[in-house]
Amino acid sequence: MLSLKQDSFFFLCLGILGFYFYSLLRDLMPFLPPMIGFLFLFYAKKYDHFLPSLSMFGCLFWFESMHLKTLGVLALLFLIYHQIAYKNSLKLFNDGFLFKTLHVFLVYYLYLSRFFSVSLSLKILGFLALFALIESALWGLYEKSSL
Repeated sequence: MLSLKQDSFFFLCLGILGFYFYSLLRDLMPFLPPMIGFLFLFYAKKYDHFLPSLSMFGCLFWFESMHLKTLGVLALLFLIYHQIAYKNSLKLFNDGFLFKTLHVFLVYYLYLSRFFSVSLSLKILGFLALFALIESALWGLYEKSSL
Protein backbone atom coordinates (compact mmCIF):
# COMPACT_ATOMS: atom_id res chain seq x y z
CA MET A 1 0.00 0.00 0.00
CA LEU A 2 1.37 3.41 -0.99
CA SER A 3 1.42 6.27 1.47
CA LEU A 4 -0.50 9.45 0.67
CA LYS A 5 2.68 11.29 -0.34
CA GLN A 6 3.86 8.43 -2.60
CA ASP A 7 0.35 8.07 -4.00
CA SER A 8 0.13 11.75 -4.97
CA PHE A 9 3.62 11.63 -6.50
CA PHE A 10 2.60 8.57 -8.52
CA PHE A 11 -0.53 10.34 -9.82
CA LEU A 12 1.47 13.48 -10.66
CA CYS A 13 3.92 11.37 -12.67
CA LEU A 14 0.97 9.74 -14.43
CA GLY A 15 -0.44 13.19 -15.14
CA ILE A 16 2.83 14.39 -16.67
CA LEU A 17 3.10 11.26 -18.79
CA GLY A 18 -0.56 11.62 -19.82
CA PHE A 19 0.02 15.25 -20.81
CA TYR A 20 3.05 14.21 -22.87
CA PHE A 21 1.06 11.58 -24.78
CA TYR A 22 -1.85 13.99 -25.19
CA SER A 23 0.56 16.57 -26.67
CA LEU A 24 1.82 13.98 -29.13
CA LEU A 25 -1.77 13.12 -30.05
CA ARG A 26 -2.58 16.80 -30.40
CA ASP A 27 0.24 17.19 -32.91
CA LEU A 28 -1.47 14.55 -35.03
CA MET A 29 -4.93 16.08 -34.55
CA PRO A 30 -4.55 19.88 -34.40
CA PHE A 31 -8.25 20.45 -33.64
CA LEU A 32 -7.65 19.24 -30.06
CA PRO A 33 -7.04 22.02 -27.50
CA PRO A 34 -3.46 22.27 -26.19
CA MET A 35 -4.66 22.14 -22.54
CA ILE A 36 -2.60 25.15 -21.49
CA GLY A 37 -5.70 26.67 -19.93
CA PHE A 38 -6.37 23.49 -17.97
CA LEU A 39 -2.80 23.65 -16.67
CA PHE A 40 -3.32 27.28 -15.68
CA LEU A 41 -6.45 26.43 -13.71
CA PHE A 42 -4.58 23.53 -12.09
CA TYR A 43 -1.79 25.94 -11.13
CA ALA A 44 -4.30 28.49 -9.80
CA LYS A 45 -5.76 25.82 -7.52
CA LYS A 46 -2.48 24.19 -6.40
CA TYR A 47 0.06 27.05 -6.60
CA ASP A 48 0.93 26.77 -2.93
CA HIS A 49 1.84 23.05 -3.15
CA PHE A 50 5.36 22.22 -4.33
CA LEU A 51 4.94 18.92 -6.20
CA PRO A 52 1.82 19.84 -8.20
CA SER A 53 3.40 23.18 -9.19
CA LEU A 54 6.63 21.47 -10.18
CA SER A 55 4.79 18.90 -12.29
CA MET A 56 2.73 21.62 -13.98
CA PHE A 57 5.89 23.59 -14.82
CA GLY A 58 7.40 20.35 -16.16
CA CYS A 59 4.41 19.99 -18.48
CA LEU A 60 4.83 23.60 -19.64
CA PHE A 61 8.54 23.11 -20.37
CA TRP A 62 7.71 19.91 -22.23
CA PHE A 63 5.07 21.70 -24.28
CA GLU A 64 7.43 24.54 -25.16
CA SER A 65 10.31 22.25 -26.08
CA MET A 66 8.07 20.03 -28.24
CA HIS A 67 6.90 23.08 -30.20
CA LEU A 68 10.34 24.73 -30.34
CA LYS A 69 9.27 27.77 -28.33
CA THR A 70 11.40 29.75 -25.90
CA LEU A 71 11.56 27.79 -22.66
CA GLY A 72 10.08 29.41 -19.59
CA VAL A 73 7.79 31.95 -21.25
CA LEU A 74 4.63 30.05 -20.33
CA ALA A 75 5.84 29.47 -16.78
CA LEU A 76 6.64 33.17 -16.42
CA LEU A 77 3.25 34.08 -17.89
CA PHE A 78 1.51 31.77 -15.41
CA LEU A 79 3.39 33.23 -12.46
CA ILE A 80 2.85 36.86 -13.40
CA TYR A 81 -0.74 36.52 -14.59
CA HIS A 82 -1.73 34.53 -11.51
CA GLN A 83 -0.21 37.08 -9.13
CA ILE A 84 -1.45 40.21 -10.89
CA ALA A 85 -4.73 39.41 -12.63
CA TYR A 86 -6.18 36.17 -11.29
CA LYS A 87 -5.75 36.74 -7.55
CA ASN A 88 -6.95 40.35 -7.72
CA SER A 89 -10.01 39.48 -9.79
CA LEU A 90 -10.97 36.78 -7.28
CA LYS A 91 -11.59 39.60 -4.81
CA LEU A 92 -14.10 41.23 -7.15
CA PHE A 93 -15.83 38.39 -9.00
CA ASN A 94 -17.34 34.99 -8.29
CA ASP A 95 -15.11 32.01 -9.13
CA GLY A 96 -17.55 30.56 -11.68
CA PHE A 97 -17.40 28.98 -15.11
CA LEU A 98 -17.38 32.25 -17.08
CA PHE A 99 -14.71 33.68 -14.78
CA LYS A 100 -12.43 30.72 -15.45
CA THR A 101 -13.21 30.73 -19.17
CA LEU A 102 -12.26 34.40 -19.39
CA HIS A 103 -8.95 33.81 -17.64
CA VAL A 104 -8.12 30.80 -19.83
CA PHE A 105 -8.87 32.90 -22.91
CA LEU A 106 -6.67 35.73 -21.63
CA VAL A 107 -3.77 33.36 -20.89
CA TYR A 108 -3.97 32.02 -24.45
CA TYR A 109 -4.27 35.51 -25.86
CA LEU A 110 -1.30 36.86 -23.94
CA TYR A 111 0.87 33.90 -24.91
CA LEU A 112 -0.01 33.83 -28.60
CA SER A 113 0.02 37.61 -29.05
CA ARG A 114 3.44 37.68 -27.38
CA PHE A 115 2.12 39.96 -24.65
CA PHE A 116 0.14 42.21 -27.06
CA SER A 117 3.01 42.73 -29.53
CA VAL A 118 1.30 40.80 -32.36
CA SER A 119 -2.33 41.16 -33.37
CA LEU A 120 -4.33 37.97 -33.84
CA SER A 121 -6.89 37.35 -36.58
CA LEU A 122 -10.56 36.78 -35.83
CA LYS A 123 -10.23 33.13 -36.88
CA ILE A 124 -7.50 32.54 -34.29
CA LEU A 125 -9.50 34.41 -31.65
CA GLY A 126 -12.46 32.14 -32.41
CA PHE A 127 -10.29 29.06 -31.89
CA LEU A 128 -8.97 30.54 -28.64
CA ALA A 129 -12.52 31.12 -27.40
CA LEU A 130 -13.48 27.56 -28.34
CA PHE A 131 -10.40 26.13 -26.62
CA ALA A 132 -11.14 28.24 -23.52
CA LEU A 133 -14.72 26.92 -23.36
CA ILE A 134 -13.64 23.29 -23.84
CA GLU A 135 -10.84 23.46 -21.28
CA SER A 136 -12.97 25.29 -18.72
CA ALA A 137 -15.66 22.63 -19.12
CA LEU A 138 -13.06 19.90 -18.66
CA TRP A 139 -11.79 21.71 -15.58
CA GLY A 140 -15.31 21.86 -14.20
CA LEU A 141 -15.63 18.10 -14.70
CA TYR A 142 -12.28 17.60 -12.98
CA GLU A 143 -13.37 19.71 -10.01
CA LYS A 144 -16.67 17.86 -9.70
CA SER A 145 -14.92 14.47 -9.81
CA SER A 146 -12.33 15.44 -7.22
CA LEU A 147 -14.93 16.38 -4.59
